[in-house]
Amino acid sequence: MQDGWWFASGEERNGPLSTEQLQALLDEGAVGPATLVWRPGRLAWKPVAEVSDFHQDPMSVRVHGAVAEPAHRREPVFDLVTLPAPRLESIRQEDLPDWARTAAPSSSFPVQPAVLHMPLAGPWRRFFAQLLDIWSLCVPVGYLLGMVAGRFWPAFGLWMSSPSSGTGLGFLMIPLALIAQAFVFGLFGTTLGKVLFGVRVTLLGGARPTFLQYFGRLLGLYWAGLGLGVPFVNLVTMWRQYARVKSGQPASYDAARFQVHAVSMGAARRSVAAFCVVAMVAVFGYLQYGDSEANKKYFAGFEWINPISNKRVDIPPGWVFTQQVNAEGDPIFTFSSHAAGVVSVFALEDVDESVTLEQYQRAWISAVRPQMAIDIRADPINVKGRFGLQMRGVMVNNASRRIHTTLVKNGSQVWRVVSVGMNGREPESAATEGLRAALFQSLPDRPERPRRAAPSEERGAAI
Repeated sequence: MQDGWWFASGEERNGPLSTEQLQALLDEGAVGPATLVWRPGRLAWKPVAEVSDFHQDPMSVRVHGAVAEPAHRREPVFDLVTLPAPRLESIRQEDLPDWARTAAPSSSFPVQPAVLHMPLAGPWRRFFAQLLDIWSLCVPVGYLLGMVAGRFWPAFGLWMSSPSSGTGLGFLMIPLALIAQAFVFGLFGTTLGKVLFGVRVTLLGGARPTFLQYFGRLLGLYWAGLGLGVPFVNLVTMWRQYARVKSGQPASYDAARFQVHAVSMGAARRSVAAFCVVAMVAVFGYLQYGDSEANKKYFAGFEWINPISNKRVDIPPGWVFTQQVNAEGDPIFTFSSHAAGVVSVFALEDVDESVTLEQYQRAWISAVRPQMAIDIRADPINVKGRFGLQMRGVMVNNASRRIHTTLVKNGSQVWRVVSVGMNGREPESAATEGLRAALFQSLPDRPERPRRAAPSEERGAAI
């Protein structure tokens, strides 16, 4: 009964009701002739007495005396009395609630009567439109969240990179994507999913919802439709809303306020929408597979190939690998561990074979001084028969982030492992020691890269 009658009771709107139901209320006196009523397709709220769909017999009483009854029980006979119709001209626009004024620019009700003739959108069209909206907005929202977290809350950014964060990120990303959706709708009056799947959300009278109105609808969707993103709970809530919409009722978060219309779609838009559905299923399957593989590597360890030496080594459990390139074009291999609270960077730099490790150490400390304060005092170590140095320090902009660095010279190359502890965590632990040992096992037996021009001692590579 999505297109039924609504009637006003003070500032409240009640409905939808069928014509027979509202007529029954009118006959019972629960609704009076001056009560404002409205239904989709009508331009304005009007008093019942002005709506031809309803009839109200003149208020009259005709009592016939009972012939055989005693005089003391006999009812008096009244003449037919007809009461005048209420003076509706006394109801002025300024006396009506804001939402019932047809001239009010901010009226929640009908300003686009043509929209009201559109059919209502079915549950599956609504589902895929909303799914595309959430997925398409999760990507930029997640990217911005990662940038902000990496800059102002590195420990949180480290957690985001771990496969074990998947469930927690899902809880966080869905409400953030819904907030972003409200802003997009507030700016454009629609969203990507609604455009592709031919869905239009309006107020009951056809007007476009404001940002706050649509945001309130999304809060209801998050609670009653998505079940706060809780697994299994959301299956129950989505099935409940599906059953309501399938039976012709509004979703619980749309009732008495919103309507969701189906816009006519051409062959081109149908093809694009179908492609999007297939693509979403494929991407979801690929991501699920990727998450499964990442979890295996994270919890069981994985084999890593050093692309410089082509040597294979076993990385201990609890580490996530990413690869980057620095300003000089040298590869930088990053291993992060949320459990250990450490980010370790494995990198190399070409030097002249005549440059000693101590000379390189001083040049590198000078080069990274704007970012890191490294103690020049170092402990000598032996790595696979090669001479190495270990140093400690802190980040310049945050002394709580401690640094542990190991330098090893291998012919015309200097390899280094720089481990940074997050939020006061000590970077040197059994986890980082095991990682460092594995990484240095991947050093080439002899330098594989062609030599480059020797840099000055002032030149160094930042991590």
